[in-house]
Amino acid sequence: VRSSVLMNSDGCCTADMQGGMAPVHAAASRNDVEALAALLDGEPSLIGAWGDIPLPYVMGQPLHFACYAGSVEAAQLLLDRGAGVSSTRPTGERQVTPLMLACAAGLGSIVSL
Repeated sequence: VRSSVLMNSDGCCTADMQGGMAPVHAAASRNDVEALAALLDGEPSLIGAWGDIPLPYVMGQPLHFACYAGSVEAAQLLLDRGAGVSSTRPTGERQVTPLMLACAAGLGSIVSL
C-alpha cells in the first residue's frame, strides 16, 4: 500500500482522502489490518494522525476510528504499535478518547484489549 498522506502542523491528515477519510483512518475503520500495517510501516507517525470522526465536533486518531467502527483487529494492531487509549485533542473539539468511543458503542471486545 502506497500513500501520499501528509500531516499538517496540527498532526491532521491532509491528502489522499478516501470517502472523506485519510487512508490510515479508512483502514482502521474497515478493519483492514494489512493496509493499516503497511501504512504504519511506511510512516509510523501516522499512528498519531488526526482526522474527523463522523460525530459532531469529534476528531480522532486511527485508534479512535477503529474503536468507533468496532474494528477489533485494527484496534489490537494499533495498541501493539503504541496507540494511546486515552489520547484526546489538546484543544478545541470535544475531548473523546478511543476507550470512551468503544464503551459508548458497547464494544466489550475492544474495551477488554
